[in-house]
Amino acid sequence: AIAMVVGGSTREDLRDQKSAASGKAKARAFQFVYKPKDGPFRLAIAFHKSRVAKAELIDALKGVIKQLESGALEITRKG
Repeated sequence: AIAMVVGGSTREDLRDQKSAASGKAKARAFQFVYKPKDGPFRLAIAFHKSRVAKAELIDALKGVIKQLESGALEITRKG
């Protein structure tokens, strides 16, 4: 099958087209993005599955906070 490339297509778009053409449907990872209005940060967390319960998201965020507070998680500068 030949995938049609359109200006502005992302690599993910092309992968989705290829999967659809081959008959394999890949579930997208669940992503939660929080951007407070006029806030100095953006928070993004991605899971390896397509559906996540609210309680799972809360537990994941609490786990990260615990690791930060205990010093088990280092904050490194990206870039």
